[in-house]
Amino acid sequence: MADGNVCVDNVDFVVENGQLRLNPHAVQSNPQTFEFVLNGAQDVFEKITSFADVVIPLDGYWFITMDAHGEATITGATPGTVVNAEVSAEMRVNNNPVAGTETMLQSTVQGSSSVDQPALAQHGSGSASRLLLLNAGDRVSIWGKRNSDPGTTTQVISNTRGRCRITAIRIGGQ
Repeated sequence: MADGNVCVDNVDFVVENGQLRLNPHAVQSNPQTFEFVLNGAQDVFEKITSFADVVIPLDGYWFITMDAHGEATITGATPGTVVNAEVSAEMRVNNNPVAGTETMLQSTVQGSSSVDQPALAQHGSGSASRLLLLNAGDRVSIWGKRNSDPGTTTQVISNTRGRCRITAIRIGGQ
C-alpha cells in the first residue's frame, strides 16, 4: 500500500513509511486572563462571557476536556454564624449542558466561632472530560454558578494561578 490516506472520510488515519498513524485534528482555547464575578441567581449556571467559545471545525467524535479555576471569598464572618461560598463550573455545547460535567471548583465555609473571623479567599480548580459526537460549527463553552451566602464573592478566573481552557481532539468521523 502506498503512503496516503486510508480513512473513508479522508482525514482520520494516514500511512507514513508503511506505518498506520492517527491523524488527529485538535482545537484549543488560547490562554486568557479574566475575572468573571458570578452575580446570577443562586444555583443557576451563567455563561462565562469573558471566555471565548471553542468552535468545532469538523463533524465527528471529539474528546473534549474543560478545565476551570474559581475563587470563593468570604469578606468576614460574625461570631455565631456560618458563612458559605461555593463556585462550580460546567461544560456546555451550543449553550446546552453536557451531562456529568458539573464540577465544584471551590467550597469555603467559615464561622461559628466566638470571635470575628477575618476575610478568607480560597482558590480551586476542576476538570471534566467527555467523548461527544459534534458537528462543525458547534460551540463549546464554560458556565459557572454560585451557591453563596451574603457577604461573599464567587468568581471564575483565569490567570497565572489557574487557567480556564477547553481542549478538543477529534478521534474519528461519523
